[in-house]
Amino acid sequence: MRIVVFGQDNLSRVYGVDGSGYVSLPLGGAVRARGLTTLELASAIARGLRTSYVKDPKVTAEVETYRPIFILGEVKKARQFPYVNTMTVEMAGAIAEGYTERANQRKVRLTRRFGG
Repeated sequence: MRIVVFGQDNLSRVYGVDGSGYVSLPLGGAVRARGLTTLELASAIARGLRTSYVKDPKVTAEVETYRPIFILGEVKKARQFPYVNTMTVEMAGAIAEGYTERANQRKVRLTRRFGG
């Protein structure tokens, strides 16, 4: 996650999210990121900094790197691809260079693991 605390260059940088879904900031401690939007995460970080270090923190959070996606099945290039924000299923099919002749384009299965 790219965290920017305005006026606090020493706190503004890219932070990793650990396996438990937390981002650890110096002076702000560990903040739960899993399940939060970037706006909710920024607010949680600001609350943590407000109680310990910065009088009125202005914080933004954005995803620096998304997890990859895997496109499998009857596509021309089945493999792992980097996820791009706002990607659609049609876009994913296009980056896999389209479907093979055997593909049933009326059926698509999306799989997502929740809670870990």
